[in-house]
Amino acid sequence: MSQEKKNDGGPAFPCKTQKLEHIYQDERRPTELVDVVYTGLSLRDYFAAKVMAKVMPDTVSPLSYEEHIKNAAEWSYKMADAMIKARER
Repeated sequence: MSQEKKNDGGPAFPCKTQKLEHIYQDERRPTELVDVVYTGLSLRDYFAAKVMAKVMPDTVSPLSYEEHIKNAAEWSYKMADAMIKARER
């Protein structure tokens, strides 16, 4: 069963830097700089976290807490997906 991969919007805060490659030719110093890209969390996860912060109330009945968390998480990702789709226009 194949699942369609969701568009996660790519990295939320990509960062490109360089580091010294740890390949030593003369046992004293690194030989070259290489590019490194740190991607961090996806834009979809970032959007969902922002939405979740607004949809979770300060107090929730303990009896409905598990169901509320599940619904809030699902709703947050639906909103994040809509935000990513809106960016495509």
